[in-house]
Amino acid sequence: MFLQQAKKETTQMRIGLIGDTHYTSKTPSRRLDDFWATQKRKTIQALDIFRDRRCDYVLQAGDMFDNPMVSYSVISDLIDIFKEYVHCIGRPLGVVFGQHDIFGHSSATLPNSPLAVLESAGVITLCGPNGLQIGYRGKSESIVVYGAGFGQDVPTTRSTADYNILVTHRMVGDRPLFPDQELESPVSFLTQNPQFNLILVGDYHYRFISRDGNRTIINCGALVRKSISPFDLEHEPAVAVIDTISNELEVVKLEIEPVEKVFDTTPIQKRDDSKLTKFIEDLRTQQDGKKSEVGWRQKLIEVMDRIKANPEVRKIIDDAMGATR
Repeated sequence: MFLQQAKKETTQMRIGLIGDTHYTSKTPSRRLDDFWATQKRKTIQALDIFRDRRCDYVLQAGDMFDNPMVSYSVISDLIDIFKEYVHCIGRPLGVVFGQHDIFGHSSATLPNSPLAVLESAGVITLCGPNGLQIGYRGKSESIVVYGAGFGQDVPTTRSTADYNILVTHRMVGDRPLFPDQELESPVSFLTQNPQFNLILVGDYHYRFISRDGNRTIINCGALVRKSISPFDLEHEPAVAVIDTISNELEVVKLEIEPVEKVFDTTPIQKRDDSKLTKFIEDLRTQQDGKKSEVGWRQKLIEVMDRIKANPEVRKIIDDAMGATR
């Protein structure tokens, strides 16, 4: 394929890096905007950054989609957006799969996923353990990208390339999401995988960068903020660009709207379950407080009679009970 290898005369290579994108047509419950329109704008903004900085290749760290059941319109829009960028740089985006990209969190379903459609359309390449040569650092030093998607092992075979990149989707981070969470730190992961000059990590939605000499591990963080959790509200979506010769790393923050404009941050009222609790208790006992010997369907009917249940609600319950007989 013409997209498998860069021309040998390339003397410098800049690589664009992007984190979890979680593309979806469904707007999260606390977002106030047209979420898919916002995602498209941020994607175009990111690709414009890569084009302006003359990136030769773009890598994305998995969970491109929020759900493998994403609508066809989202896939179609992405093909159009990515196709235009691919036309500019002459090669597709390098991607690994995350757990949200596949059915049942199983890599066996990857051929039936939205990522497979994008790859068939020629706008992405799924990176894997065999390595993909994407270009040269200087006049002859080869650059190879390896991929380890969700649940996949990191390739351990030492490459003969001069500059090796790993893109992986796994639990690596420096901010535990809950007390006593077992979490491998970026420094530890970088140390445990000395065969790679650059490691791009996805999964967690916050940004981190660790460097050891000329070696780098980075998570760019999520492209968008989905919830009103402290992690999301504090997050500043960004992409990054690295120069494979100078090892200069630039983090470029994306333009975002103020929190109060795109999120409903009003406190969630605690639900009053007292009526539901009483209803369940009524189902369990008779009027005299003794344990009911009547089947649950009959008891439910009795309770609905006693409380004069709404006819529309009662019809739904009656239909459901009929379906379970």
